Amino acid sequence: MKVAFLWVLPPGGEGGTPPSPAGHPLVGELAPLLPEEGLSGAGLQDVLRRVKTPWILWAHAPYRAEFLEEGLERLLREGEERGADWVFGECLDLLDGGERRRVLCDYQEGSIRDDFDFGPYSLVRTEAARQALEKTGGLLPTRWSGLYDLRLRMSQFSLPRRIPEVLSKERPADTRASGKRQFDYVSPRAREVQKEREEAATAWLKRTGAWIPCPGRTLSPEESEERPVEASVIIPFRNRAGTILDALGS
Repeated sequence: MKVAFLWVLPPGGEGGTPPSPAGHPLVGELAPLLPEEGLSGAGLQDVLRRVKTPWILWAHAPYRAEFLEEGLERLLREGEERGADWVFGECLDLLDGGERRRVLCDYQEGSIRDDFDFGPYSLVRTEAARQALEKTGGLLPTRWSGLYDLRLRMSQFSLPRRIPEVLSKERPADTRASGKRQFDYVSPRAREVQKEREEAATAWLKRTGAWIPCPGRTLSPEESEERPVEASVIIPFRNRAGTILDALGS
């Protein structure tokens, strides 16, 4: 048994039938996690200490996805043969109108979007995750951003590797156009999560030497009088008044 299967339970979802691929021959440990265990920095760090298998399979879309035949085997083989520490593959989206291949992007240095699409599953080398935490000082005490923080820390030593093959299928929970989803981060409901993501991203920038500190300087009374406008927001798009107001309000 080479893989520990981790997934975060939905609210009130304790117990019940484990999602796919819980019964797979390669899966040796099942770890259903409460949100505070699987999403927080402290909870995820504790999970990493307890896991006994060389690989961890993380379900990004539990109960909505499953592997195709030999999909998990292909993911594991890529990790072991190529020496990758984080592996993910492409998938089929199961839509009302049929199936559609979701082509994912390669992970590159600087790919720090918190919503980077890994598809339904990521396979993570357990020892590499532990070593990344040892070298970078452990996860931040976040409530919702443990996996994001872990990914940034691991990417400093080995970038996640994409397999350009369809290995799984998923029924997406959010079928809105990407043009609508991309502004979810400005929602007041996401403010707490966004603040944690900013802290994790800033810490990554500092660790990698990419952080540019803001010099910061208070204007003198004379300078203030010369500048009747306190702030200027310039954005090269039309019809973005609401977005600008939300950004300033946050």
